[in-house]
Amino acid sequence: MQREELIDRIVRRYHGRGINFVKLKALIRRFLDNNPDADPESIDWTAVYDDSMEFDELLEAFEKEYPMYRWREQRVMEKKEYEDHVVDYIIQQAEDLSEESIKTLIAALEERVGIEPQTQPAEVQQTSPPEAPETPQTVQQPKVVVDLKLLAKYPWLEEARQFLKAFYLNKLSDDVISRGRERILEALDRGELGVTPKLENPFVELLSFPIAKAIVATINDDWLIRRWSLAESARCERLLHLEQQHVFDFLLRKLELAVERHGEGYRIRFNHYLMSAGDLLRDVTWKLVNQRLDKGWVYLSKTRLTRLVRQHLYTSLHRSFENTPKVTKIPENLSTVMADVVERLQEIKARQKPLKVSGRTPPCIEAIRQRLADASHTENFAYAAFLINRGHSVEEVVREFSVRSDFREDIARYHVEHIAGLRGSRIKYRPPSCQTMKSLGLCVKDGQLCPKNIRNPLEF
Repeated sequence: MQREELIDRIVRRYHGRGINFVKLKALIRRFLDNNPDADPESIDWTAVYDDSMEFDELLEAFEKEYPMYRWREQRVMEKKEYEDHVVDYIIQQAEDLSEESIKTLIAALEERVGIEPQTQPAEVQQTSPPEAPETPQTVQQPKVVVDLKLLAKYPWLEEARQFLKAFYLNKLSDDVISRGRERILEALDRGELGVTPKLENPFVELLSFPIAKAIVATINDDWLIRRWSLAESARCERLLHLEQQHVFDFLLRKLELAVERHGEGYRIRFNHYLMSAGDLLRDVTWKLVNQRLDKGWVYLSKTRLTRLVRQHLYTSLHRSFENTPKVTKIPENLSTVMADVVERLQEIKARQKPLKVSGRTPPCIEAIRQRLADASHTENFAYAAFLINRGHSVEEVVREFSVRSDFREDIARYHVEHIAGLRGSRIKYRPPSCQTMKSLGLCVKDGQLCPKNIRNPLEF
């Protein structure tokens, strides 16, 4: 899809919501210019949008809401300017060093860059004939430095697990526990938007991950586990969009997926694709039959692969709770955090009242209802359209979708109101026909449980 077509499609989604489309288009273009590998559809463009704001004010608001992306042009530093910065930095750091340490540093630098130490004054050194130029070597990828910041970004790395083994839950600082609490509460509020990374103190950020996970495991609520796993995997997804190419490829290798670069995109073995896609396969656009497949390889863009990685991380993180021990002796500071989380969770659960569907429910709709927490977009549409046409209110239908771990009330309400004919084209949509449900693989037992000759689930 061409860039302008993509922007137009995103803008049309917000038709009728009091938004200046010229300003919104400019904002999306700015986002794409500064984040060429990121997916603009992963942004909720109405999250902080206020038409009364000036453009610079909007940029500042989106910077705060989505700090993992770039929103302003980055000035490229000239080589000389960069070298001057490096020299100034080294001089500043060397001011506190002893004379012996400075000599050691100089020797190390000379060895690193291949400079022979001078054994006699420069003016009397003998000149040597120039050596023949060496044969050009193959350019190697920069080496990835696995430092504390990288571990804080991606705590699922094996190096992070080894590092965290040295710490005990009952001996962590209040800063770490406070950040762990914040991660859980933010996951409850933001869901698919992801936990906002805070990398100013990578040590605290890294240690807060197992604290948050231990609290979630101890509360042991399935919706909370799925919601937190989703928010943390979405956090990683947004960070991956910003990584340099060699770091991105390094992280792919760490996931042990059979994936490799191919042109401007990637390709992954079909069995690894199916294993990683999981619930994404409920969506027609992710089904294997709709992918470019050749000799066992599935070809994907970097953006699509990053979305696949997020799903892979979500599934791994969700399943890891089966082996995550619960906290038996809860310290007082952790007890307070757990009480805050449980209180917020109960507020959310209070809104998740099951809806008593009027009339008899056809098997296909009942099947979607049973798996609504992980249903695809197509299934969500069919279920919402069925309920609306059975006479249920927008409020009731929106509340039904609150069982999903990626639930956001504003987005769910917008889509339900659109289906109900209260937005956009003002057309009230019916659920897909039985024939369409069959072609989408949503019909149960090929219609054998339904009366003959019905053409739509509403006729059941």
